[in-house]
Amino acid sequence: MKKGLVIIVLCIVLIASACNKSAMDGSVSVDSVPIYDVGSLTPVEPVPTHDNGSLTIVKTVPTPPEPIPTEPLAVFEMSDDLFDFTIKIDGDVLKLPLQLDVLRSYGWESNIDLVGTLLPRDTFSASLSHRGYVFVRDDKFITIHLANMSDELRYLKDSTFFAIDTTWTNVTIELPRGIQVGSSRDDVIAAFGEPDDIFERGTHDTLTFRKDWESVVNLRIDNESDHVIYINIENKVQIESDLISNKALIHDEVTDREKNYVPPTSLGNDFTSFHVEIAGDLYHIPAPVSAFLDNGWEFEDKPPEGLPAYRELTGVSLVKDGKRIDADLFNLSDDVLLIERCFVVGIGSYIWDSHMSIVLPGGVTLGTSEDELQELFGDLLKVDELTSSRHHHYSPDRYATIPIRIFLSVNIEGEFEGQITRITISNIEF
Repeated sequence: MKKGLVIIVLCIVLIASACNKSAMDGSVSVDSVPIYDVGSLTPVEPVPTHDNGSLTIVKTVPTPPEPIPTEPLAVFEMSDDLFDFTIKIDGDVLKLPLQLDVLRSYGWESNIDLVGTLLPRDTFSASLSHRGYVFVRDDKFITIHLANMSDELRYLKDSTFFAIDTTWTNVTIELPRGIQVGSSRDDVIAAFGEPDDIFERGTHDTLTFRKDWESVVNLRIDNESDHVIYINIENKVQIESDLISNKALIHDEVTDREKNYVPPTSLGNDFTSFHVEIAGDLYHIPAPVSAFLDNGWEFEDKPPEGLPAYRELTGVSLVKDGKRIDADLFNLSDDVLLIERCFVVGIGSYIWDSHMSIVLPGGVTLGTSEDELQELFGDLLKVDELTSSRHHHYSPDRYATIPIRIFLSVNIEGEFEGQITRITISNIEF
């Protein structure tokens, strides 16, 4: 018994001596088990830190991967209506938009860190869309578009799958009535009727079927074979029942940006200034919502009480003296803002109905002739030819994610032939 006790004491002394020597000469001995960063499965070396001769080694705990569901979380039926946004992907019927975990329940997975990757609040907005995520299942792959459609910071695993196209995919993507890559132009027209727009590009035409500006289907038709060579479908409809969560604090303080806004003193002749005149008042877009309200404009329909950070609210109508304009609102701050504290980043008006005329620099307005427009600003504008109208537009980068553009539509035939019938302006300045 005494001999065993002596052996134990000697072992303790030897271990203490070895540890003291390591601390004295700076050498570190750690076990060979890999240490992982939180939210990562990549081994990293432990970093020892010394404090007055003592040694502290901090080990992080790996985040285990989430289990893949064993059966689909939701089951959908294929619709004959294109605007129900049902699609068949590699034989499975889905309905856009849907939560990413529903897609994953069908066995689609990605090598990106779904648990550790954060998306800012509302990456669904025009300025922060996240596109091009590749998901695989066995030897198949698809490229999908994801967004954080909430007013909170979320992980990628909680994002929304709202769009897909046939670029970078090796599976069959089928629309209602069996339309897919390889279908003929006649098949498409028979299935869905005449498109809302046809964009002609020499080698191909793009047929656009639009439910609204946020929900569209594009089919590219090769002009030589007259068959579909590309499909894009996207439905930017918010899944959440409420735009603002019940826990969100809505800020109603005047922001510095709103406080520092100064309207222009003249319209000027710089077409790219984003100065506009509406009902005799001058604005620079983006302009505070409060600037419009102070000038007598009102919301035609009650909008949401607040808007999340970096969220765009489109299709808002402002009315004054029996006239109206269409407006897109944007929260340019980091907080959930009262709608009156947000900015008007886009405006639009048409020559018909009760729309108010918008005047641009140089006096360009609804009803201005195409010849006069070309004479004033033809060198600045690009022109797209459609079936019934020509679109004259200015944009520093027409493919930019952030919409900065001036868009004018001219009727080719019929009523108002040769005149500007639609003006829209978009400018988000961060």
